[in-house]
Amino acid sequence: MAPAVVGLIGVCVGALLNGGIAYVVERAKHLRGLRQASRLCAGEFNRMALIAEISHDHTAEGGASDADDVDLMLKQPAQVVRSYLSILADGLTYEGFRAVSEALGEAEAMSGGFYGDAAEEWNEVNERCESAVRALAAVSDGRARLPMRP
Repeated sequence: MAPAVVGLIGVCVGALLNGGIAYVVERAKHLRGLRQASRLCAGEFNRMALIAEISHDHTAEGGASDADDVDLMLKQPAQVVRSYLSILADGLTYEGFRAVSEALGEAEAMSGGFYGDAAEEWNEVNERCESAVRALAAVSDGRARLPMRP
């Protein structure tokens, strides 16, 4: 009877260790993917903010932005962010994800020509993109507290 109990305890301890190690490894992979997505998207939002800032300055001086150039310059970074949106939705706080989705919506609206070419609208896009970068920085720097998930 004693060898059977020792064997059962060994199997239980081994299963717990194996499960714990698998969980830690999977969580590390998830965090690594989230940090990568956050850094890539922050770079794209920085790019969109720069485009918005340049367009703001150009329209404030009385110029008009070329709709084709704006569409191209904002659409490609927005597509990159959109490709990582499900990863970000899983790892960001509600406020962080809201900042990202609002900035993405503003950039897509400007690239589609929904707001026209007003300097104030470009300023709004710039501010939203910068708030998205701040939200993503918390995750990419490891400052965010992610919930423990099975």
